Amino acid sequence: MTIRAAGTSFENRQERLSFLKQFSPEDLSVTLEREPDNRYDPNAIRIVVHIHSIRRRTVIGYVPKGLARELAKVIDMGIQVKASLMQIIGGYSYKESLGVLVNIAV
Repeated sequence: MTIRAAGTSFENRQERLSFLKQFSPEDLSVTLEREPDNRYDPNAIRIVVHIHSIRRRTVIGYVPKGLARELAKVIDMGIQVKASLMQIIGGYSYKESLGVLVNIAV
């Protein structure tokens, strides 16, 4: 399934997404990491992009709350969930923020 990441406008994530646009998809990979101690949602799943060419990683957003509630159960059972960055979207004018489309497969 393809989702649009939530929370991409918080904690300088817009700058991170703008930086990521310069890399080719082959240089990037995505992991989903549970964040049970998240103060807003105990089912939170952060979306982490790994930039292989510079050996860095950064959080770019979260799995939307409704899906995270169900997907957290799957991850907590130890079932492998794969994710990939489909596209960084938006940013067409000074008012429009960037977003991310992520493909998730169980």
